[in-house]
This record gives sequence, C-alpha cells and structure tokens, in this order.
Amino acid sequence: VEAAAGLGWRFLGRRGQALTVRRGSCAEGEEGLETYKILALNAFTSARKRQSVVAQRASGERVLLVKGADTVMLSRAASYDGSINAHLTAFAEEGLRTLVLGRRTLSDEEFAAYQAAYAKAQTALEGREAALAAAAESVERDLEILGVTAIEDKLQVGVQGTIERLRAASIKLWVLTGDKLETARNIGFSARVLSSEMDILVLDGVAGQGAAVAEEMRALIPRAESAEEAGSEVALLITGQALVELSA
Repeated sequence: VEAAAGLGWRFLGRRGQALTVRRGSCAEGEEGLETYKILALNAFTSARKRQSVVAQRASGERVLLVKGADTVMLSRAASYDGSINAHLTAFAEEGLRTLVLGRRTLSDEEFAAYQAAYAKAQTALEGREAALAAAAESVERDLEILGVTAIEDKLQVGVQGTIERLRAASIKLWVLTGDKLETARNIGFSARVLSSEMDILVLDGVAGQGAAVAEEMRALIPRAESAEEAGSEVALLITGQALVELSA
C-alpha cells in the first residue's frame, strides 16, 4: 500500500464491494478519485499459486488483476520483457519472496461466460473448489505482465535454534516452499536447514523430460553415497517440476 501511494495511487477505503483510490498528486476533494467495484475473487490455493480479482472501473470496463508465482504467471502471459527473469533471479539470490503482477481486460462476452461459470461453481455442492479453479482458469491467460514485487519474509523467533536441535538429533528435515530455487537455497541457509559443510545436490526438471530427470537423479546417487561414507551431511534441493516429472 505504501509503495503504491509513493507511485501516486493512494487507497482511501472500501465500502461493500467498492474500493476508492486517489490517483496522482491531487489534493483533497473529488478530483482524481477513482472507484473500482470488485465483481469476483479467485482465491489463492497451493495448487493454483496465484490469486485474482475481476474489478469494474467507473467506465464499465472490467479488468482481471492477477498476482502469483513466476512459474505460473509467466506461462500465462501473452508476452513479457526478458529482463523480468533477470530481476526475479536477482531478488531470489537475496532471499526475497517474489510475486509477478499481471492484468487483462475482459470483453463483455468473456465476462458473461466467466460470471455464469463462477456463479454456478459458488453454489456447487460437490467439486466446488475444482469448479471455481476451472472458472478462474478460463480467464487467467494472455496476461499483460506489469512487474514484480519482492519482500523480505523474516523467520519467526526460535526457528534457527529449533532446526539445529532437530538436526543434532539426526532427524531428517524436508522443507516445502513455493519459492524459486535460488530463494529456497538462501532460506535454507538462513533457517540453518542447510550449512556450508553439507554436500548440496540440486535436481531440476523441464516439462516433458521425465526420462532425463530420472537419469540425472540416478547420477546423483553415487555422489550422495560417497559423501555419506566420508562422514559428510548431504542435502537435496529439488524443484517442483522435477517432482512432477519423476511422478508422471
């Protein structure tokens, strides 16, 4: 909210489904005020890895606003500047949590079809979550990428010491995160799940190349066995795409 205000978009309040913002450096009064009506919310889930809203401007134009993980957002983009990936990597290497922002204007026909599917899913007695996800999927495509946000998500007090004690007790730890590989590595070190003394193995994957991922995994086994024989701790960083390919 503070960052948006610094760029000239100040959130003033909400009344029901109507949100009011002041645009630019306009003084108090009606000048520069814009109102958006929220027509629908497509909630975040761990499977979707994104959240979106359909907002209606005073002009009647309906806009889909989406935020989510880079892996799902960029795959749904109509196109995007290649520098986005460089910024995402730079933020991830600093251990920051990133979100990609996008939007898409909906035609009257698209919105009518989506609204019908959304309303039907809202009242479904069975398979409601899947129906809502399908309705969202129908419009969350061909996005215009607006930019990337990055925030520091600090660890709670006591996390590092607790993890160190678990490791000292020879308890194996698995950490599941929706972050990029570089962010996951940095969080692993800051949380002390990983250490500089470990032999850290990395397994990544490309969609449709399950055989190559399986072969890469087999190639890591001798290295892990050698490290354990030498008395070294071994850690594995594995991406979600690699898990998908291995389980396919």
